[in-house]
Amino acid sequence: MSAVLLAHASASGGGGGGGPNVLLMVAGLGVVAAALGLRARHGASALRMGALLLVGIAVLALGLVSTGEKRPEVTLTVLSPDAGTSVRPDQPVPVSVDVKGGKVAGSPTDSGGHLHLSVDGKLEQMPYGTTAEVRLPRGTHTLRVEYVDEKHTSYEPPIAVEVRVHAF
Repeated sequence: MSAVLLAHASASGGGGGGGPNVLLMVAGLGVVAAALGLRARHGASALRMGALLLVGIAVLALGLVSTGEKRPEVTLTVLSPDAGTSVRPDQPVPVSVDVKGGKVAGSPTDSGGHLHLSVDGKLEQMPYGTTAEVRLPRGTHTLRVEYVDEKHTSYEPPIAVEVRVHAF
C-alpha cells in the first residue's frame, strides 16, 4: 500500500493543490495504524477497531480522490500568431496570450499563475507575463500555451490552448 501512496503523492502535484491530498493520506494511515495498535496493545473490541479502521480507510480514500484547491475558471486565447499562419523559419515569432479569469505573475516574486509555452510537445519557455517569442524551424508546428499554478503545476484537466503554425 505504501508504494501506491508514494506513487500517488508524487503524481498528485497536478491539480493545483497536491499538498492536501498527501496530508489526508497520511492522516488516514495514522488512523489505520492507531486502530491496529489499539487492538494489539489493549485488546480493544473488534467493533471499536473496525470502526477506527473504517474511518482511517475513508480518510485515506478521500486523500486519493480529493484535488485540494479548486481548479480556477481561466480561459486562454492566443492573440498571435493566428492559427494556420505562415511564418518565416528561424525568425522571431511573437506569441501573445489573453488570460481571462486568472492572474499571471509578472516576475518570480509575484503571486498568480504562470504560462508554459510548448512547441511540438516540448516545453520551450515559462514566461512571466502574457507575451513571449519563439523561433520555429521549417515545418508545421503546434504551439501550446498552458496556465499553471504558482508552483508551475498543471491543473487537472489542464487549462491550455493550442494553435498550429507553418514555418515556410
